[in-house]
Amino acid sequence: MAKALIALLVSLLIPALLDGARSLANAEPDDDQAFTVAVLRRDGVLIPFANHRRGRWSNDWPEPGKPFDVPITLDDVPDEWWGHSTPVTAWTLWRFQGNSHQVRATVPARYPAQCLPGFGFRTDYRSDEPVPPPTERPHPKDGLATSASARVEKVEILDERAPEWSDLQQRIAPAFAEVEREVVRRFSKWNHPATASERERMPVRIEQLYRVPLRGAGELYYVEASRAYDDPSQKDDCDAVTLVSGWVRPWRPADKVFDLSAVITLCDRADATYVLPLGLIRPSGDRSPVWVLQVAGWDVEHYVAVETGRDANRILVSAFGGSCPRDP
Repeated sequence: MAKALIALLVSLLIPALLDGARSLANAEPDDDQAFTVAVLRRDGVLIPFANHRRGRWSNDWPEPGKPFDVPITLDDVPDEWWGHSTPVTAWTLWRFQGNSHQVRATVPARYPAQCLPGFGFRTDYRSDEPVPPPTERPHPKDGLATSASARVEKVEILDERAPEWSDLQQRIAPAFAEVEREVVRRFSKWNHPATASERERMPVRIEQLYRVPLRGAGELYYVEASRAYDDPSQKDDCDAVTLVSGWVRPWRPADKVFDLSAVITLCDRADATYVLPLGLIRPSGDRSPVWVLQVAGWDVEHYVAVETGRDANRILVSAFGGSCPRDP
């Protein structure tokens, strides 16, 4: 099989992402409030990637791989990188376990953004988990960091014990088959080892399921699922794998509950990208919540802020987080 066709990421995966959860604090961000959002790597490097000011989101930080001069001190960081807001030394780290604590940025620094030079800050953070080499791809993240008084909610991660898990594993099959057929049709020099009817007899396996409450609608879900097939043309019994991911809005009509995208790859999943939910920020008033997430694979990373509504999503920020060249 030729190198797998990628349903690449921000345009397909993200318009199909997630909202609400259990609140860690009662206060909500004021739309007039200015704050910066960053992701914290396990090695203690803090990577700012989004600024919020007067209800607007922007990415003013230097993109990995682009030429830029690393400031010597925090005071030397250009004002425009902060979105013309106040430079930040003290950050609140919102860990995936649901707790938070203070982290202090020390000096600006370059770091390996996959295979590209990126800009971030060294911090006083020390992880409780083993720290892999700086070049680990994608490097593990320990949480989302915010400046000012912005609050972050935890996104709930479900497992197979949740009643929704088995229910969705059955209900997703027709929508899974539909997006899978569309991806198979795009191949011109490769034939899928299984016919459409053979594929649709195979069970769908849910791999990840996230749940958050959406005000005025109900529970909103994000799902990652797969189906594998024997491929005699591949060495070492490497299966062909279809990976499907996207949104589940149960309140919609039956044919619109699932909003999915698909990619076909091999058993090594070298072409796969996965969502890591970093947290949720709720604006004031009745505006839809903003889910902040990482979309990453072995050779590419993005950080994204998505406003998730009752019927649709809107990308507020999509920040390139680094990449590596693919093997020919």
